[in-house]
Amino acid sequence: MFTFQGFPMVILVALVVLGWLSFLSVVISAW
Repeated sequence: MFTFQGFPMVILVALVVLGWLSFLSVVISAW
Protein backbone atom coordinates (compact mmCIF):
# COMPACT_ATOMS: atom_id res chain seq x y z
CA MET A 1 0.00 0.00 0.00
CA PHE A 2 2.95 2.31 0.69
CA THR A 3 4.56 2.56 -2.76
CA PHE A 4 6.45 5.25 -4.64
CA GLN A 5 3.25 6.08 -6.52
CA GLY A 6 1.46 6.96 -3.30
CA PHE A 7 4.42 8.78 -1.77
CA PRO A 8 3.79 12.22 -3.40
CA MET A 9 0.22 12.03 -2.13
CA VAL A 10 1.48 11.63 1.43
CA ILE A 11 3.71 14.69 1.00
CA LEU A 12 0.79 16.66 -0.45
CA VAL A 13 -1.48 15.75 2.47
CA ALA A 14 1.26 16.66 4.96
CA LEU A 15 1.75 20.05 3.29
CA VAL A 16 -2.00 20.74 3.35
CA VAL A 17 -2.21 19.80 7.04
CA LEU A 18 0.77 22.02 7.90
CA GLY A 19 -0.78 24.89 5.94
CA TRP A 20 -4.09 24.48 7.77
CA LEU A 21 -2.35 24.36 11.15
CA SER A 22 -0.40 27.55 10.48
CA PHE A 23 -3.53 29.23 9.11
CA LEU A 24 -5.57 28.27 12.16
CA SER A 25 -2.83 29.44 14.54
CA VAL A 26 -2.73 32.81 12.77
CA VAL A 27 -6.53 33.14 12.95
CA ILE A 28 -6.59 32.20 16.64
CA SER A 29 -3.77 34.60 17.50
CA ALA A 30 -5.46 37.38 15.51
CA TRP A 31 -8.67 36.77 17.45
